[in-house]
Amino acid sequence: MEEALARLTHLVAFVIDLMALVIVAFGAIEAFVAASRLPFEHGTPRGDERRAIWIRFARWLIAGLTFQLAADIVGTAIAPAWDEIGRLAAIAASVRSSTTSSIATWSTCASGSIRPPVRSRPSAPV
Repeated sequence: MEEALARLTHLVAFVIDLMALVIVAFGAIEAFVAASRLPFEHGTPRGDERRAIWIRFARWLIAGLTFQLAADIVGTAIAPAWDEIGRLAAIAASVRSSTTSSIATWSTCASGSIRPPVRSRPSAPV
């Protein structure tokens, strides 16, 4: 019984990983096609058009990472070792918090509700 459950767990983790792969691949293809068509449809692409493409792609990446995280959680469900749990927690915390906060910032900048931070440029040497 325990071996059957372990096999099922590995199968479920594999299927979820496969879904993550499909999501990321679809997002990459969509971003590539959109970025490739942009100069031909609109002439010189504007910054907001390019930014919208990259924000959409980043959302696909977050979805893919979420599915990969789910696969890792399922994979560690059967007799996890403490080092696996610690590694999973570190990955989950760093990936989710950094990508989600970045996307939230990019999304609000793209919607025009706030402007992105302006970086000061060093003055030219005299």
